[in-house]
Amino acid sequence: MEQKIDIKARLLLFFFVAWGAMIFWIAPHPPMVDFPQHAAQISLLKDLLTGKSPWSGQLQINLVTPYLIGYGLATLLSFLMPIVTAMKLLLSLAYILFVAVCIRYRKRVSADSRLDWIFIPTFFGFCYSWGLYTFLLAAPIGLYFILQAERYASRPTIRRGAVVIAIGLLLLISHGMTFVLGWGTGLALLTLRMRQWKALTRYLPYAILLLAGYIFYESGKQIDATLIQSPVAFDYGTSMLGRMREAALFPFSSQMKIGTDRSFIPVVLAIFIAPFLLGLRLNWRHPAAWAPFVCVATLFFGLPNTADNTALLYSRYSLFLLPVYAWLFTSGEPGKETAFQRKGIWPALSLTILVLACSYVLGLTSLRVWRFSQETKEFDAKVRQLAFGHRALGLIFDPSSQAAENYVPYVHYTAWYQAENKGLTDFNFAWFTPQVVRYRPGAGPAVSLGFEWVPGSFDWKKHQGASYRYFFVRGKHDAGQLFRTAPCIPKVVIDSAPWKVYENCALSGGAQSN
Repeated sequence: MEQKIDIKARLLLFFFVAWGAMIFWIAPHPPMVDFPQHAAQISLLKDLLTGKSPWSGQLQINLVTPYLIGYGLATLLSFLMPIVTAMKLLLSLAYILFVAVCIRYRKRVSADSRLDWIFIPTFFGFCYSWGLYTFLLAAPIGLYFILQAERYASRPTIRRGAVVIAIGLLLLISHGMTFVLGWGTGLALLTLRMRQWKALTRYLPYAILLLAGYIFYESGKQIDATLIQSPVAFDYGTSMLGRMREAALFPFSSQMKIGTDRSFIPVVLAIFIAPFLLGLRLNWRHPAAWAPFVCVATLFFGLPNTADNTALLYSRYSLFLLPVYAWLFTSGEPGKETAFQRKGIWPALSLTILVLACSYVLGLTSLRVWRFSQETKEFDAKVRQLAFGHRALGLIFDPSSQAAENYVPYVHYTAWYQAENKGLTDFNFAWFTPQVVRYRPGAGPAVSLGFEWVPGSFDWKKHQGASYRYFFVRGKHDAGQLFRTAPCIPKVVIDSAPWKVYENCALSGGAQSN
């Protein structure tokens, strides 16, 4: 009877994993902030590779990128399916692999199998909301690297060392920040198991990976110097107390939520206390259970928010907070049950709470995505009727979405025109030097870093308005004031409140008096 109950429990777990994998498919364009820009990058890369890009004089392919795996796989798939479909397919696969590797490592460190539920909701927090596509795809690779690093630390062999190097190099071209986590955790695992300091040759795989990472970093700095004239300033971010609150909420939500998302507080408490209600013990005997936790906590609480022209640094690691927490707990030695374990109601209650917590997170996320799809349906249909292959500028005065309960999902939404209508939109991620497609030195547009957050600063002459055919404007604005320095006011070609798309009168053949 107990075996049948276990089978039913695993089937229920698999159902929830399948549910999570399907969330990316609910809306044609998910409410993930940076997602449109990543799709736009893939569109540019595909056209440049096939020699069909009209923007080849301004743009160049960057193969020395830490995002090569995410962009490369999606580009290959885009020859068989639409770009957004390829990206969703990869995200669904990444989510399934993320949970699967979490379970494998949980088995490796003898953590309790009932905590597998904790791995399900964490994918749909901060990183998902921000649309950190390449980071999400790199997450299971990073966890798999940690798994292989633990195997190497437990019994260092040439073969296992070679596997660590191979997976580490793959991780390096998947995402630099995930590489930092994997490398640091692997080094800690090996050091904790080191018994004889004479065997320093065991560190060779990590020395090789460190050298490769250094080359990548220095290459990026040199390119930054030629392209970015106004570097993003160093910013440590919130206080330590603020980060403690974020550590609890970011695995489920983020600071982008409209208002205070207090509804997640019970979820946080449920997941935090679940191991204790299950009567589990902290696994003090297994260093592999603690090394990932310490490394993730160090990065989350120690890194700045912005540095080296990269923002959202420490907060990304919230993706790993729940898995490394779950890995800390073990059922304990047979025959030494705790008081909670002896009281049968507590384990059953705890599992019920975990299932309800997962249901709430996935259910609310699904509902918000569906509402967002209804909110964007009419506008997306009209955008598809615009002419292909032109330049467009996003002027997003109101980036918020009541449907998604998020205040910035539209800040990069204009990039869907680039991704699906073969255009070139600004602000554009091609400004960022780690991207697979970037502006050539000296060929970047007048619309540069930070403009997307201050659309009211637009000036026709300063920002070369004559070079754009379309202007995507969202939110309240005065067209006369916005285009005050233009020779003529662009005409409205799409009016789908709160959106308006204007067409440059000089390029459309029509004009309105200014």
